[in-house]
Amino acid sequence: SNSLLTSCLVYAEQLPGESPTALEGALHVVRSRTAQQEAFMKAFAALASFRSGSNFRAWLFRIAHNNFVNSRRSTRRARQQSPP
Repeated sequence: SNSLLTSCLVYAEQLPGESPTALEGALHVVRSRTAQQEAFMKAFAALASFRSGSNFRAWLFRIAHNNFVNSRRSTRRARQQSPP
């Protein structure tokens, strides 16, 4: 996912006349799609743990939510550990 993100940023920087807002929007889309893919991959890997009769949508949402929270924590830790 980092290589996809890097490729998109490199491409976007070469576009003439694009505003930073447009680039941030493109970056947001790439991150969203990456997060969706990660959530579905985690759900697929944990499918055996899904209890029949439970709400599948809520289960999948919880996986996506936890993935988002973990990602934010990881980003925050990386920022705190990097030198200014």
